Amino acid sequence: MITSSQEYNALMSAMNSSQEPVFLDWETSPFDDDHRFAWQLDPIGVGLLQGEAKDFVPKSFLNDQFQVMLNTHLVVMHNAKFDLTIIETAGFDVSKCKIGDTLILSWLLDENRESHGLKQLAKDLLGLEPEKYTDVVKKRKSSKQVELFSDPVAEMKKLADYCENDC
Repeated sequence: MITSSQEYNALMSAMNSSQEPVFLDWETSPFDDDHRFAWQLDPIGVGLLQGEAKDFVPKSFLNDQFQVMLNTHLVVMHNAKFDLTIIETAGFDVSKCKIGDTLILSWLLDENRESHGLKQLAKDLLGLEPEKYTDVVKKRKSSKQVELFSDPVAEMKKLADYCENDC
């Protein structure tokens, strides 16, 4: 997880000097049990993967270097429509972004697949058993909403690991 401007600058410099695709996954404020927004759409940070480089960047670090990456690389996401909405909510322009969407690719390869969800694809195609978001964040006892930050450092690290694995 990126914790300093120096780490962020090094990551973005490395990514922007390469022509390899960037895999991206945003984490936002949690959904409730019915997959509606629990409070509001609030970008928390983004997981980025390119070659061997993989990290979670809290939203507060993102700057013009992130916009350069969006403008110059193939950006691969699962359910890109959601991530593109989050990118715009975070204040970045997606009009020049070249997009790869693994959700659409999955459907094109086998429209009869029972599920095109990322976790099911990871299980079916890679033999992986990814964590569920609700296993990463804690459930509040008093409501259906999930609580992110009872211990901000530990919770953010768990969320960062989860997000990086979704890339």
